[in-house]
Amino acid sequence: MGKTETNTSYLNDIARIPAGCTLVGNLTCEGDARIDGNIEGNLFSKNKVILGEKATFKGNIYASSIEISGKFDGKTYSEMLVLRSTAVYSGNCYSEKISIDMGALFNAESKMISKEEFAQHKDNFMEGSQK
Repeated sequence: MGKTETNTSYLNDIARIPAGCTLVGNLTCEGDARIDGNIEGNLFSKNKVILGEKATFKGNIYASSIEISGKFDGKTYSEMLVLRSTAVYSGNCYSEKISIDMGALFNAESKMISKEEFAQHKDNFMEGSQK
């Protein structure tokens, strides 16, 4: 019986923007993304996006799961949004589920969406991020 090899390296790949770094523009990731620096733009990930405590983000994020501990200003589209106690969130939230820890600041309009609506936002997000 022959052995079939599958390239699964993308499962362990994490795009990282470390503290002290700034990115102005759009970022698209096949895997997870960890942001500890500053981003002004849009971020698309098929998986999880984590904004660390020192992170600042101004723009939009589309990801299956988003966890925010830092400062965020913009729109998020996700299946699950988690705001940790140190999070400062301003903007608009479109999510199937949301969890907000005590102490987090949430100054936003929020709309709970279905899986179908989440999938529909993908094309609009990708078109908008190209502008």
